[in-house]
Amino acid sequence: MKKFKYNFLYIALLFFTAEFSVSIMAQNGGVYIDPNRGEKIFRKTNVMDANQVESIFGNWGMFGKRDDKQSGVWPKGTTHGHVHEMTTVVAAEVVGRDGKTYHIVDDSYSEFSDESPSRLQYWWNPLSGYANNYRRFVKPDGTVDTTSKIAVSIDSTTWPDCWPGKSLDWCGKWNGYFGQSESNRPDNEAVYVMDDLYNSEFPYYPIATDSTKRGLGMQVETRLFQWKHALAENQVFIHYQVTNISDNSYGIPYGAPIYLGAYADTHPGGLGSTNDVDDYSIPDNMVIAWAYNNKGIWTKYPDILPGYMGWKYLESPGIGDDNIDNDNDGIQDEKRDNDAGTMYEGTEVIKNALRGQPGFNMSSFLNYFGYKSEDEIPAVKSGVWWTGDENANWNPTTDDVGTDGVGPNDFGYEKPDADGTEGNGRPDNNINGCEPNFARTDKDESDQIGLTSFYSPAYGVLQPKDDEAIWSNIQPGTFQTPAQNANNLWVFASGSFNLTPKKTERFSVVWLFGPDRTALELNAKTSQTIYNNSYRFTKPPLQPTVQAIPGNKQVTLYWDNIAERSWDPIYGNDFEGYRIYRSTDPQFSDAHTITNAYGSYTYYKPYAVFDVIDSVRGLHPVALGEEWGPDRSTGIHYYLGDDSGLRYFFKDTSVINGMTYYYAVVSYDKGYYTGMDDRNLGQMSPAECPFQITYTNGELSAVSKNLAIAIPNAAASDYNPGHTDADENGGYLTGSDGSTSTGKIKVDILNPDILPENNKFAVSFKDSINAYGAKQTISYSIKNESNGEVFYSDVKIPKDANGYPSNQWVSPVFKGMVLNFQNAKPEIDTVEKYSGWSSESKTNLNFSLRPVNTNNLVPINFTVEVTADPSQRPFGKPTQMYFRIYDSNTLDTVQFSFTENLNKDNKINAADIVTILVDSNDPAKKIQAWKIVFSNPLDSLTEPQPGDKFNFVCGIPFGSNDVYSFNTVATKMKAMKESELDQVAVVPNPYVAAAKWERQTDITGRGIRKIDFIHLPAECTIRIFTQNGYLVKTLQHQGVASNGTESWDLTTDEGLEVAFGIYIFHIEAAGIGEKIGTFAIIN
Repeated sequence: MKKFKYNFLYIALLFFTAEFSVSIMAQNGGVYIDPNRGEKIFRKTNVMDANQVESIFGNWGMFGKRDDKQSGVWPKGTTHGHVHEMTTVVAAEVVGRDGKTYHIVDDSYSEFSDESPSRLQYWWNPLSGYANNYRRFVKPDGTVDTTSKIAVSIDSTTWPDCWPGKSLDWCGKWNGYFGQSESNRPDNEAVYVMDDLYNSEFPYYPIATDSTKRGLGMQVETRLFQWKHALAENQVFIHYQVTNISDNSYGIPYGAPIYLGAYADTHPGGLGSTNDVDDYSIPDNMVIAWAYNNKGIWTKYPDILPGYMGWKYLESPGIGDDNIDNDNDGIQDEKRDNDAGTMYEGTEVIKNALRGQPGFNMSSFLNYFGYKSEDEIPAVKSGVWWTGDENANWNPTTDDVGTDGVGPNDFGYEKPDADGTEGNGRPDNNINGCEPNFARTDKDESDQIGLTSFYSPAYGVLQPKDDEAIWSNIQPGTFQTPAQNANNLWVFASGSFNLTPKKTERFSVVWLFGPDRTALELNAKTSQTIYNNSYRFTKPPLQPTVQAIPGNKQVTLYWDNIAERSWDPIYGNDFEGYRIYRSTDPQFSDAHTITNAYGSYTYYKPYAVFDVIDSVRGLHPVALGEEWGPDRSTGIHYYLGDDSGLRYFFKDTSVINGMTYYYAVVSYDKGYYTGMDDRNLGQMSPAECPFQITYTNGELSAVSKNLAIAIPNAAASDYNPGHTDADENGGYLTGSDGSTSTGKIKVDILNPDILPENNKFAVSFKDSINAYGAKQTISYSIKNESNGEVFYSDVKIPKDANGYPSNQWVSPVFKGMVLNFQNAKPEIDTVEKYSGWSSESKTNLNFSLRPVNTNNLVPINFTVEVTADPSQRPFGKPTQMYFRIYDSNTLDTVQFSFTENLNKDNKINAADIVTILVDSNDPAKKIQAWKIVFSNPLDSLTEPQPGDKFNFVCGIPFGSNDVYSFNTVATKMKAMKESELDQVAVVPNPYVAAAKWERQTDITGRGIRKIDFIHLPAECTIRIFTQNGYLVKTLQHQGVASNGTESWDLTTDEGLEVAFGIYIFHIEAAGIGEKIGTFAIIN
């Protein structure tokens, strides 16, 4: 009842706040203004590590965090922090209530911090409602992590139940910048909202009705984006949406210049290094840092040199009302909060309408967007243009998906938008969201001004609490790098711009990393290309959900097939396969070994590859980097597989019991192939989905759904695993009565512990008859007959390399099992080998077998039986013959025609021809399938006698009359004798300082020390004593039946580490008996 009341009140509050803000949103391009205020108690952190950049960030405007081991780390897993801390800065000149001029600087830097005498921090503070305050993450070991974190797209446990400012349709779904669509979503996205209302340093009151709300009256929605694609794996994008919630206008025309920027302490050589060098590039809107002597001060992975790092402006605040084309794109005064405007239709009408826009320059427009002619403009190509889409790239065919961003091609699509915006023929932007390539989702609909200042003083020279000093160094035209080969800071900004009440401006930046300046500049160009396409970068397939089942000296992986329904925003449905990466290191450093031509680690080495059989194999034709031109190739090509066929499970038998193994199953796509439309993005190399594993202070805190952790061990000694009745036949299923196929189906059990007891499973098929009368399998279904659950219905048979239905495939996983199909088909060699007169037949009449259509062999098994009396008429003839033909399996009559060339006696003789007929789509017509031509033997002839049988044998594919079934038996525990406890052992014994299965120490924290008790029964008590009988530890083993191992972390019941020496263990298993043994711990 309490839960109901909570949800009711939450929904009521949601409706109230939405109603409160809807009128404001209508005036502000659909941007939601949250009526609540930020509070310090809502501060949270999370880690972005979906690619090679790994960094903590905070929802109070922080990227990196002071003294944290995951602060701006590159490459991921090395602990090489390049960023001490970075804070978002908004600064403006205002007049206080006392009539004096003040320069208010909003920031959240933790060192030399701006705070009141009573220690009130004048910082940004996060608003509630944008994360799950009651998060529960269940770790692989079953323990629960309740740490509340910033919401990220790849971890649904971080999401709130519903989102502020969103309709109820968004509850339980990701609040993506590009809507709910997973197709347009980055590989990881984070979101939070903060405000500056606690910055009460100066007597300035931005909101007249509430004197407690101070600062400048700014509310900022912040989003972080990561893509795993190798072209973007060294980048983190940050998008700021800054809304003026005050009553005052900012900007030079209002006497209140305003700037957006950042204050950062970078250290390319590591925390505490004093060899920073800084530079900037005004044309590229980028600032850069590197280590002067190319040396770092890290003790871990010292062979990995310090990286070059950059911060690049991709989008800066725009000026949409100065009658100037500030970004030289040929469009004057663009905005991102306008409505659809006026519609024009027709190629020439649109061209003339574009040229007629105030200040429009067609030559500059074509050059800026890379169009060779006016005919390449998307609106001209589609024949529809709305003037609110100022850069004319909204496409009604692909972009009219509604404000939720999800269209019919997207995974998870349910129905058209409730607000009627999907398929209405116009671009929409409202309270629920914004369609692609329009308004706030289209970066080019803003007249941007770029980087206007950069200053890199030595550490301690410019402190964030000194508002006046910050202000003076972010004025336009300030570009100074006075401190080199020192411990430097960054202070930079963009401005001034105009920001009136309840209006929004945006700026996007990207953190860049690379092994040298050339690589950094290449990454900068990549980030610009991604941004220029409004963040619509090529999208990898969806992440599969993987399960790992540890066994004795083996680990079995299995996963779902959701990735195969992915939709790439550039190339459509381009799924190609699965890769498995294996490592004994949680950061997969021992798998990240494939370098490009410049020596940079780029790709992971796959442990196994399963790809679609489609002739797309070998190395991809586009080298990584070549997307932006041949001169930017990195000399490395993605390996697409070798047409092995798709599988959904993998058994790893090259493992050692007791060791921890990390597995990632990633899906990947084809990338660009001839004939695809690349939407001016370039011919892209393949993309693969990301995987993530996060350790905090040495403890596992998060994993992505396509990553699994397994420790192989022997099963419990009383373990009797689940199985099926097909095991008696080697796992092969038996067809039911009426089944005619000669194909084979084998069941493989991947997870015996989840098999239900005495359940019947059935496999059925559908077929079709082609124009030549040949039956073809088109789909299969799998159902639990015991409870009616349908696992897969009418699944299409996968294609082979020639585009025909494959003869071998594997089903997706269901109830811990998969089915291996081996379909049958007629083959001339097989037909000739197994067809002929039965051994009981008297005749020695020769024969030859001929298919009527050699490219479409008709599958049918039949018997020609000689009879004493006339018994069957040929098709369309009145006279009965002295033989009959019937299906060998069903005994149904088979139609035929009969040609008698010598003897006209209605009997089978030499030179006679029997033609087998099968049904066609027209019931009145038959199709010729096979011919049997009879001839005399070389020796004397024995005529066919009544009872002689000619058997025609060929492969029969699965069809609609075929049903295969099997029954399951659940896992059970078998009775044990006390003598079987003698198998119990301790490994390693002795334990010497550390065991080989313990985690490597490049992860923060010591990690776990352990020994294992193996071959235990499913339930028992383990007591560990010193030699003098002192009880050190009691362990209760209540593991799953398939795991006969219990680990001990070498600590006492009081949590203290044990000393070196000899220890005695006592095993007590109820109903079985006891076992006593010893082991040693050696220094």
